[in-house]
Amino acid sequence: MKTHQFLIASVVGLVTAWPSFLYANNLQFESVSTPKTASKAESTLQVAPKIQVGNETQSLSYRRLLRVGERDASGEIFGAIKDRTGKVLKNEDGTPLLCNGTQPSAKGSGLDHVSILQRNGRLFAIFQFECGIGALYKAELLQSENGELSVKPGSLAYISQDDYFGGWVHCAGSTTPWQSHLGSEEYEPDARYALSDNGYGAELIEKYWRTPTGQVFPSPYYYGWMPEVRMTNEGKVVYQKHYAMGRFSHELGLVMPDQRTVYLTDDGGRVGLFMFVADKPRDLSLGYLYAAKWQQVSGSNGGQANLSWISMGHVSNTNIDRLLNPDDQVNTHDAIQFEDIFDKAILNQPQAECDKSGGRFIDATGTCLKLKDLTGDGKVLEEDIALASRLETRRMADYLGATVEFKKEEGLALNRKANQLYISMSVATGMMADNKGDIQLDNHGIPCGVVYQLEMGKHPLIDSEYVGQTMSAILTGRSKLYTTKGEESDYAGNECDINQIAEPDNLAFIEESGVLLVGEDTNKGHLNDAVWAYQINQRRLSRIATMPYAAESTSPDWIRIGNFGYISLTIQHPFSEKEFSKDKADLNQNDLVTDSYAGDATKQIQQGNGVSEVGYIGPIQLKKSLD
Repeated sequence: MKTHQFLIASVVGLVTAWPSFLYANNLQFESVSTPKTASKAESTLQVAPKIQVGNETQSLSYRRLLRVGERDASGEIFGAIKDRTGKVLKNEDGTPLLCNGTQPSAKGSGLDHVSILQRNGRLFAIFQFECGIGALYKAELLQSENGELSVKPGSLAYISQDDYFGGWVHCAGSTTPWQSHLGSEEYEPDARYALSDNGYGAELIEKYWRTPTGQVFPSPYYYGWMPEVRMTNEGKVVYQKHYAMGRFSHELGLVMPDQRTVYLTDDGGRVGLFMFVADKPRDLSLGYLYAAKWQQVSGSNGGQANLSWISMGHVSNTNIDRLLNPDDQVNTHDAIQFEDIFDKAILNQPQAECDKSGGRFIDATGTCLKLKDLTGDGKVLEEDIALASRLETRRMADYLGATVEFKKEEGLALNRKANQLYISMSVATGMMADNKGDIQLDNHGIPCGVVYQLEMGKHPLIDSEYVGQTMSAILTGRSKLYTTKGEESDYAGNECDINQIAEPDNLAFIEESGVLLVGEDTNKGHLNDAVWAYQINQRRLSRIATMPYAAESTSPDWIRIGNFGYISLTIQHPFSEKEFSKDKADLNQNDLVTDSYAGDATKQIQQGNGVSEVGYIGPIQLKKSLD
């Protein structure tokens, strides 16, 4: 098998040699302050009140689109979890089981990403929910003359994933250049074990599949893929999972301007970085998958490296579908098993015995991997490696020698003019800073997180102009413990500098202005997660929003519709942490409770102290030019 490993030019001095680009709209946000501990601001959503667009100052505000539990005129309840027959699941008290991220509700973090799609003169929103039983909803949006967006009454609809074994832990997502929603399935179940023994698996089996005791359980290999939702010109949904793009803990995928190259982040404590190159534009069902190898140049300030890419072979969705569903019956559960891919008998052998057995010993995990013949031709060849790499992507990245040491790999954003990609690591510690392996960051790493910049370009062995060549830190958080004494006691409990990023999560880039948006997902780093605007040319950081206590600022995104711009924003599981008292939550009950819930679902959500919701910051009036 060909393994495309190559060394790109040195990145020494990369960070100091930043090019500047001219952008059509110079956007300057007015900053908001960090909420003081135990203040009213700590329990509310703060948004920059003004923005300067060129020489014009405009007012800014947050506008809600939907809140979990709302019942639409269509009869659908936003965020309700359904079984594979389409029936809404219920709690013991008869209220709908909602994916909200607070208890009692479905297991998971709640409402996450929204993609706003522009199709045939209409606007559609695709909402995804980060629970073990993954849910997707769609709605049509209306845009007023002054740019305000609203949900068209009666348009909310549940998106079935039943033909692909249902959904699983939908985290972040993106909008493709062809205006489809590219979703994710995070925290793939470990196929060494039964699905019932994997995190969210038991709830999925009991409630979604309703599998009786003693029957064959669904396969762990059904989950951990990349879903795509397309809208037809008539407003109908076309759904599929892209098996060709690999199975791992997908945070999200981001498609490059060639409409073929897709970067894929892997969220977890010890993960890889992946790139998919499709055979044809706008078709993610067939292509090559590559795993990155970090070749370190420096370990200081978050690190710098050259990147090489290891080919994991060429596969189609159909190739993998034959292994997941041989009889073309979704409910028979006859998928390939872990022991069909690797020799399970030698999995725990020490290195000396592993070598004798013909396996490959993986130091980091202490496991012995010996690949089996998946095609039945009596040999282990390229095709077997390619098929295994889609079912067991991270293990095969280890097997092939790629870097599987990144930690909490999260968001992606593209700077088209500079041909740069930005990637966030919420926490850059652990195997990134253990003085072993490929990545060896100095000073025990950076617990408050890093945003990296990838320089992209052509490559002679990979058919893409968007191949990552170098990787270096451009933004880092800084540890700083605020105590209850002294001048900074107002911020007691924060463990990262309040004027720097903390555990960066999802990213977005405002192409018209050269602004990188950075959302946070942090517990003690910042007590109130923030959204930051980072001016790339000026290297200036501004805090443009803070969430209510314990809420994650999931999936901020930039959407341009005509001459208006919007920053989408999901407020996920506010007031969900136990140490946050109900008294504090009451400070903001008027903002967090609505009368439009589905019956007793109101009480259920209130018991969890907060409601997940999605909206946007804007509208922002922009110039006509996109140059």
